[in-house]
Amino acid sequence: MSLSYQAQDLGALADSLKVNHYPAPSLDHNLQSAAFIADLINTATESGEYPALKARFPKGAPLSVESLFSGVRSNGALAFKPRSLTECLVFVTTSDQIHVAGQRYRMRKHTKSQVGLYSKGRVYSFNQAHQSVVCESREQFVKRCSAAYGRTGASVNFYYGRL
Repeated sequence: MSLSYQAQDLGALADSLKVNHYPAPSLDHNLQSAAFIADLINTATESGEYPALKARFPKGAPLSVESLFSGVRSNGALAFKPRSLTECLVFVTTSDQIHVAGQRYRMRKHTKSQVGLYSKGRVYSFNQAHQSVVCESREQFVKRCSAAYGRTGASVNFYYGRL
């Protein structure tokens, strides 16, 4: 896929990709959301703008929500995301799937997780109900995912990952 890309504007790139992102019905929700972020990372790194990102997530490497969570430079609770961080990945999972290792959070491998791109107050993520990538406010994203992942009675947690 060849898209024009302006450096440091991942939100605009996500807008372009969400129109062209066709879900694969054979993939579960976890893999659908990871596939969208993989497309985003691959397209962004083709321009040469993110060499460190390209090294951490080489094109063609198998990606899952857990591997994206492990591959970010740093992570933390979304409620404590620094204001200066205007673009990052956002992760959703249940509290029983996260543990702390040193100064980083780690995510266990499972299907009850999702990843999206946070860019300037908006979140781009795969929406299972619509079978497409959607763009919504951070508040809408938290509300939608809390309802979807909280059905089991487990606590739903949100994290950020610095690219």
